[in-house]
Amino acid sequence: MANLFDYLERELAPFAEKPLNPVDSAVLAQLTMVDGAGVAPPLRERRFASPVLDALASRLARIGQAPVRPVDLFRAEHWASRGEGAFEGLSPADVKHELASLVASPRFRDIEISDYASVLDEQRSIQFSAVTYVSPGSFAYVAYRGTDVSFAGWRENFETAYAAPTQAQDMATEYLELAARHVPTGLPLFVGGHSKGGNYALFAALTCDTRVQDRIARVYVHDAPGFKRGLFGAADYAPLQGRIDKTVPQDALVGLLLDYPGPVRAVASSEHGLMQHSLFSWQVDVEAGDFVVLPAVSESARFTGELVTDWISSYDEGEVAAITAALFRAIEASGAQDAADILLADSKKLLALLGEAARQADDKTRATLMRAVSDLTALAVKKAGKGMIASWRFGRAAGKETAAADGADAGDERACDRDAGGDGADELDGGARGAGKDAHGAKR
Repeated sequence: MANLFDYLERELAPFAEKPLNPVDSAVLAQLTMVDGAGVAPPLRERRFASPVLDALASRLARIGQAPVRPVDLFRAEHWASRGEGAFEGLSPADVKHELASLVASPRFRDIEISDYASVLDEQRSIQFSAVTYVSPGSFAYVAYRGTDVSFAGWRENFETAYAAPTQAQDMATEYLELAARHVPTGLPLFVGGHSKGGNYALFAALTCDTRVQDRIARVYVHDAPGFKRGLFGAADYAPLQGRIDKTVPQDALVGLLLDYPGPVRAVASSEHGLMQHSLFSWQVDVEAGDFVVLPAVSESARFTGELVTDWISSYDEGEVAAITAALFRAIEASGAQDAADILLADSKKLLALLGEAARQADDKTRATLMRAVSDLTALAVKKAGKGMIASWRFGRAAGKETAAADGADAGDERACDRDAGGDGADELDGGARGAGKDAHGAKR
């Protein structure tokens, strides 16, 4: 089955013939993982109170400046000095491969790159980058970079679960409003990103000025987490109804975390586990210009997503902040250089890092993490128990329908109903509640 690289090699039609599709969005979302500093024109910032004067000043400032295209990012004098740092993400080699494919592609080679912005602040746990791509006469696409391997980026991922809106999310909204001012009126405006970048894209689309929101043709959210419960309601999503396309791999973890009320499309992946998060593993139907879509995510993915979301939601903001701080203190004590050391480590190395983290952690850190793991385990037992009860009841109901069709005695059916809904189920559910209560201990 084809992937993003096959698509880039085989889809040669210009955007004027075939409009932007979900696979094109994934390509542009991944292009943000290329370091554009010093090459792509920086974000044009507000300098006057009047938007008209500001837009005029920006246009005048850019007269005579040649457009920047993918080939400019691929010049050796740009990326050779940066080494591996020129290509970000969990798979820098794939990002480099994609850039080479874009340079060769008649569909993408003339994409114009502008309004580049990037902020990495380890002290404030900010990892933010955004850029605008324009296909002249066809569309503008505001893209947000996903998570790199920096600890700042991954700590910020955790913070979206309890401290939203984060500083970077607010920056995403400000960026969209500024960038949109330089997109010609009438040109379709798309917004998107992968992973944390998809979270920023949706946050910006939900919170931006209504004049910008009305211009958005579609928001592409590729395997991105949602938001902490209560941050957005139905009224916030209503203006974007029908314009959000969220895709996740069949065994998704990241994309099913936290709260998102809309429909989600499950996509086939050639990888397993965490590596399904990579867009390069997603299977593509080149002719259709879309991913290979499955009926639904796997049951294990759905269970895990609900479990972790419920677990996080069971704490208040201060408690989640304490768990996050303890987790990163332990990771830093393990000797890991960046998040890739943890996420991509083989089992032997991972066990060694975790063992070192346990040895180096202070008593408070160790106690905080042990309590969090205990709570998660208890919740998993409770959810699994309820799932087993639901399945058992469904099976009993199906059996009763068959018996009724065969002329089974209605009185026997009522007896079976009483058995299925009575003491046995209550006892199992009560046991799960007891396990949760014991695990929470004094906290509850």
